Parts: sequence; C-alpha cells; structure tokens
Amino acid sequence: NPNFDSTTALWSTQPATPGVVRFDSADSDGWSVSGSVLMEFVAGTQVYGVSQCVQVGDTDDYTFGGRVRTASPWPGAPEAFGQVQYFGSTNCTTLVLGSEVLGGAVAGDTGGVWVSLPESLHTPPVGARSAYVSFLAVAGAAPSFATSFDTVSFRIELGAMFADGFETGDMSQWSASVP
Repeated sequence: NPNFDSTTALWSTQPATPGVVRFDSADSDGWSVSGSVLMEFVAGTQVYGVSQCVQVGDTDDYTFGGRVRTASPWPGAPEAFGQVQYFGSTNCTTLVLGSEVLGGAVAGDTGGVWVSLPESLHTPPVGARSAYVSFLAVAGAAPSFATSFDTVSFRIELGAMFADGFETGDMSQWSASVP
C-alpha cells in the first residue's frame, strides 16, 4: 500500500501511540479514493515514521523514494527521508548487515506542495535476504510540524533497457543480428 489508499495497517508506526502517525485523506495525486500517512509533532518525540519488512535479493540494485509535504514554522526542520536496513534473515529480525542506507532528505516547510524525495540507488550487502524500509520525519529543532508521505516506493532498479552496447552498434552481446 505505497499510496496509503485507505489505511496504514500494513505499516509499523513510530511512535506506536495511536493518532500520532495515521492515515490522512490528503493525497499527493489529488485522488479522492486515496490518501497519505500523516505524522504530527508530539512534545518529547524526535522520530516519526512508517516501516515495513520486505524480502530482497542481494544481487539486485534497489532504489527508494516517495513524496513528502511538511508544514513547519522552523526553517530546516523536520527532515523527511527514506531509510533501509538490510538483514541476513528473511524477516528483518536477525543478522543486521552493514549500516543503514539513507535516502535524500527534504527539510523544513514545503509551502503546502508535495515534494519528491531524491531517489537513492544502492546495492544491498552480500547475503541480504530482507530489508526494513522506513520513511521518517526527524523533528530536530522544530517546535511543531505536520509531515505527510505518499507514493512511497522501494523497488528493483532495472536500469537502461539496452545497456549492452546496442545504441552504439556493438552487437557482440546479442545472439544474432539481422541486417
């Protein structure tokens, strides 16, 4: 449910306090049948987010991103970004592999506009079998804020369709060619 069409039920939330991280009817594409996830500031809480565990292969390249909108009176805060932690187990519980992969951040108020998170292309560590994918808002110095995420993604990066010399006329990687 990367578009948060009607719920955040498939996601783990941080904090787990009911109502702090929740479904909201505001949608980055303007669809009336979809929504987003809304994170609202609570005094004493620094990190807000939604997370899911997904199975991965360690030979594929992955990218992640999404859209974010923040209302904040404080310049540069909160910071909204994606984060991925890889595991050697298939359920994100044991065998942590390497450090977290952090995506590009959007900081501070977005002026009521949905802003794309810079996508982050990376290769998982050897032996990765699962990834704990999170989209986070870190309060920093913000005295209050409301951050929404929508159209979040974590996917295999396919790259160029013909990254094998085809465009340059090199047919050596093709099994046959016809004049």
